[in-house]
Amino acid sequence: MLILVTFLQAWLLIALIRRRVLGRFKWFFFYTVFSIVAGIGEFAVRNRPWTYFYVYWAAEAVYSILGFFAIDEAFRRVFRNFYVLRWFRFLLPGVGIVMLILAVVEGYFNPPVQAPWWLATIYVGEIAVRCLQVGIFALFVLLVRLYLLPWQNYAFGISVGFSIAAFGMFTTVMLRSALGTKLMALQYVPAMAYLIAVLIWLASFIKPEPPNPYQGLISPLTPEQLLVLLRSYTQELKGLLKKSMAVS
Repeated sequence: MLILVTFLQAWLLIALIRRRVLGRFKWFFFYTVFSIVAGIGEFAVRNRPWTYFYVYWAAEAVYSILGFFAIDEAFRRVFRNFYVLRWFRFLLPGVGIVMLILAVVEGYFNPPVQAPWWLATIYVGEIAVRCLQVGIFALFVLLVRLYLLPWQNYAFGISVGFSIAAFGMFTTVMLRSALGTKLMALQYVPAMAYLIAVLIWLASFIKPEPPNPYQGLISPLTPEQLLVLLRSYTQELKGLLKKSMAVS
């Protein structure tokens, strides 16, 4: 599985270079490069358990950091026009900082059994980033459908891949918590989910990005008018949410 994923990510790296996306998705590009290096490193020490242990968890710490910046980058790419709203600028960084702080506190005061605090922090931090990735994907779907934004683009493919990988990890954590080690097949779920994520990324970048239907159009609105329009959309969204909560 490790060899297959590393091979596919090398293919993905070639696709990223061919599509010249470094300027737009530099953090996802760095994430892919690091994934290849980490995969080769883990394979090289696979027969040395303690060395593999430290290499694996050190890589997971870096994965969490690069994964956060990659999903933030994709989010900003799609919703860059929304950043004229002051509160929108702090939405993603604020959530990310809060979740990472909670991960550090949780890992220090309530570490998993027989795990040092630094390992617990990495583990809980990874879960926090996965939560953020799933949440961003849900926000992607909501805003894309609400504002009729183009969804067939590289940024959306990046978000889908990260959300599937996160879902695989969540499924394993929850089932292992309930069933323990009775179902040994659970250990393969995260790897399979990540394999699917890499295939989605590869399918997204192996072909040219569909043209943006709004590209080249000059907006008749001034920045101030656009800000008023986005605020009105936001108020409509709040109204719909209040109605749905009242009905439920």
